[in-house]
Amino acid sequence: EQLIDPDWVAESDAVQQALWDGQPFTRLPCIVSTPTPPDWPTYPFTERWHDVEKQFVHLMGGNYVGALLRDDRALHIEPDYGVVTIPELFGVESEVTDEGLAMSKGLNDVEKVRALVERGVPAFDNPLSRKIEEFEDFGRAVLSQYPKLRELVHWNIPNIQGPFDLACLIWGSGILVGLYDEPELIERLMDLVTDTYIAYGTHHKQRLGLPLDSAYHCAGVRLVHGGVRICNDSSVLVSGEVYRTLSRPRDLRAFAPFHGGWVHYCGNGNHFIGDLLDMEPVHYLHLGNPDDHDLVEI
Repeated sequence: EQLIDPDWVAESDAVQQALWDGQPFTRLPCIVSTPTPPDWPTYPFTERWHDVEKQFVHLMGGNYVGALLRDDRALHIEPDYGVVTIPELFGVESEVTDEGLAMSKGLNDVEKVRALVERGVPAFDNPLSRKIEEFEDFGRAVLSQYPKLRELVHWNIPNIQGPFDLACLIWGSGILVGLYDEPELIERLMDLVTDTYIAYGTHHKQRLGLPLDSAYHCAGVRLVHGGVRICNDSSVLVSGEVYRTLSRPRDLRAFAPFHGGWVHYCGNGNHFIGDLLDMEPVHYLHLGNPDDHDLVEI
């Protein structure tokens, strides 16, 4: 807390605000990606997965780096339990390792997927969901003891992925065959995960006291237009036509309650990036592999 200069935070916030509002600014925001210094404790993912205190200390390391460097990052904290948050609500098992972090094993069984769809939106009361809420409550209690941290460190909701990514995580790799063999079931699954995405995102926005229509990106970016991220990593595996007919309508519906937001994907998305850029709710684009794209053309 002693390292944080509120004037520095205010200046960085103003630079980001001006950028997103299309207003004049004296310099581009600069956020430096660098490992946490050795004097700050860090923990392997598997240790953090089981211990909310270690998780909190580890994640605050990014804010420590920001306070040291005084770059333009927005100080923030986000529950870091990987991509499996919503799949685990549906009872899909996860593989948790230090190398691969948390990944869903997938059902890879059409009848199990069918039964899951019949059950509808799940309750938010599974072990991982309770752990995430325990982490949020612990972190807020700690930050509340430090006036500057309480005011200047912002919360973000857990990783809720996006409709097609969630469908792939739940079904497993067999979904690519299912696009041909079970199109109606996939449509129903996509509707279900979209409903769950909206409900779970809203749930965490409300319990953390966050606005629906703005958020903070995990890279330290303050996002003033739109409140959620949709990940489309799995869309790089299918055709642009599949994205347009299956995913795009659900992305639009998922964005609607949050006034839009940002899209992330890794890999080569040139076959559907035009559709993303034509979507009014997409205010930001985060490319995991910008080298796979013609940035000038974009």
